[in-house]
Amino acid sequence: MKRRTVMSGKSPLPRRRDASLSRRRFQRRGAAFFMLVLAVLIVIVAATGAMIRGEWATRHQQRDRASVRTLQSAIDAVRDVAENEMTLPLAEDSNERIIVTKDFPSQKITARWMRGEKELDQLVRPFENTSRGNE
Repeated sequence: MKRRTVMSGKSPLPRRRDASLSRRRFQRRGAAFFMLVLAVLIVIVAATGAMIRGEWATRHQQRDRASVRTLQSAIDAVRDVAENEMTLPLAEDSNERIIVTKDFPSQKITARWMRGEKELDQLVRPFENTSRGNE
């Protein structure tokens, strides 16, 4: 009869999975999931930033168009008036006004949107004298 000898450190029983190995594998899967979530988050943040920048640009363009329309209306309103400079009040509480100046030598009309002493916007158009007195 053969005698079984037990080797040091080895067991004839099947080895149990080491708990640290399975934990490491789980951490690797967790890291991959975390990186996936992070990538999706970066895409969402970038898309949101692009939408916000687009909205700001659209609002800025609308504000600029409204300003140009207002200045053009001021020029049209005083085009046939005989005075060289005219002030049109916009808002009394904020001291905003439009100053329209006719420059006959250069044949231009300038409309300046002012708040106090600060010029916010300016529009220059060619002067076309359409008054009935010159016909």
